[in-house]
Parts: sequence; C-alpha cells; structure tokens
Amino acid sequence: MTDARFVPHSGALAEDMIDTADPEVSLPFEWSLLDGDGSGGPAVTDPLILDIEIPAMGDGDDPDAPMWRVALGDVIDEVISLHMWQDGTLDPEQLPMFTALRDALAAQADKLSILMIKGAQHERSQTDQPLDAGTRRGPGACHRLGSKDRGGDVCDSQDRDGLRGSTIEKTEGL
Repeated sequence: MTDARFVPHSGALAEDMIDTADPEVSLPFEWSLLDGDGSGGPAVTDPLILDIEIPAMGDGDDPDAPMWRVALGDVIDEVISLHMWQDGTLDPEQLPMFTALRDALAAQADKLSILMIKGAQHERSQTDQPLDAGTRRGPGACHRLGSKDRGGDVCDSQDRDGLRGSTIEKTEGL
C-alpha cells in the first residue's frame, strides 16, 4: 500500500485506545510557510500528505509518540492500480466508485476555490486594490472553477440591496 505503518495491537487494546480519544488527522503542509511540518520536522512539500496520530498512544508533546504519514495521492494511486486492467483501462464495474471519488475530490477543490476567491475579494475590499492586474473584477466578474469535464464559474454579484456575494454558474458545454 503506502509508507504508513501501524503496529498491530490486540483488538480490545486498539478499541480502548480509540474510545479514549479519536485518531487525529492533519495536513502538515499547512505549516510549510513556517518552514516546518507542525511537529518539529522539516516543511512538507506535498500538500496531500496526511499525518495520523492516536492520542492514547502519546500526544504531540511526546517525542516518542507514533505518527503515521501517508500521501493521499499514493492511496488514490493504489486504489487505481488495484482496479486497472493490463491494457491501462479501469475495470468498468468500478467506474461508479471512481466517479464518486472524482466528484468528491472535485467538490472539495471547488469549495477551496470559492473560499480562495472570497478571501481575495475580502482582501481587495480591505485594500481597495485589484489583486491581479488584467483580471476583470467587480460585479459580474467570473473566475473559472473545476475541470474540463465538470465545472463552472464563480461570479461576483451585487444584489439589489448592494450586498456582494459569489455564485457558481454552470458553464454550458462542460
């Protein structure tokens, strides 16, 4: 599978550990601007790396506490390879699963794009400066979201009360 390793425990011990506190999953990439991984290690360059900790086995203050690091991209690649035929195509019976996986990942990417645009709009409103010269901003300005097959535009709009907001408009032909 991936480089993640878990020390096997008896079922009861593992169950007790998880009953004490839920496993913690984090994205160490969020610390990359601070030149670290949030756990005392070097900055992580892959934004899809996940850190997994079980608090009952030790917390972040314990240098001997186990932490598992796994790349989400590697996990997805492993699932793909498990369902790929020798000719490089996916097993047609698994297409609904892959469609759901793709759509879930795209929904998260779209959510992030919307939040980034709203953040940029907020920053612009605070400084009253365009963030990107040459990009149309203001009422009616749209920013591309999604992929070639699935997507739309996030458009800056102004309602009749003068309140600003963002809407997603499905782009025809996608």
